[in-house]
Amino acid sequence: MKRIFTACVTAAMMLLAGCAETPLVHVGNRVFNFGTGLPDDMLGRHVAGMVAFDEDWVGNYGRIARNALYAQGIAKGTPEYGLRVVRINLNNTGELLWKKKGSLLFMTGAIVPDHLPPLKAGDTVEIRNVSTWHAMEDFLAKGEGNIVVRILCRKADPNYEACLNDPNGPSVGDIRGVGETGTPYPEKVADYGFTFTPLYDEKGNKLR
Repeated sequence: MKRIFTACVTAAMMLLAGCAETPLVHVGNRVFNFGTGLPDDMLGRHVAGMVAFDEDWVGNYGRIARNALYAQGIAKGTPEYGLRVVRINLNNTGELLWKKKGSLLFMTGAIVPDHLPPLKAGDTVEIRNVSTWHAMEDFLAKGEGNIVVRILCRKADPNYEACLNDPNGPSVGDIRGVGETGTPYPEKVADYGFTFTPLYDEKGNKLR
């Protein structure tokens, strides 16, 4: 069974790494996640996750990261492609085979509001997690989608490990620093009072 598990993950990673940003990417993401969506206890609420890569223009991320964001609605040629977007790893609260609670990672992303400083790999952030797939599609038109709400722990902070392991902080199974935060979840993104202004042009040049 472990060999089958490993083979499936390897095939999915090859698919994600090899495909351009086309609908086939959605297939790869579903294979990588074994056809499952996020559990209900991770949707429509605030969840703490970890920033996977230093924040950059979407077009500068590696192919696997770009494809993961494409599956969430961040597609080249759309207005959202110029926004501040980060890849986020969430620890799935579900269990699969011998994988214990929290050990399965789910690749998603979130749009960063204007007022937050640049995010770095390893930072933990609280995100508004709206759905398993297409979570940022048509964000500017709909005014809804995954966003970074606040920074929880900064990787560069000397007290980073203590922050992650705060007994009063979020956790998934025995993994601390991630998971549902339990903070109030506004009805819509506009209720946060944040602004989301494009930072990059179509070639990745900064606009400000």
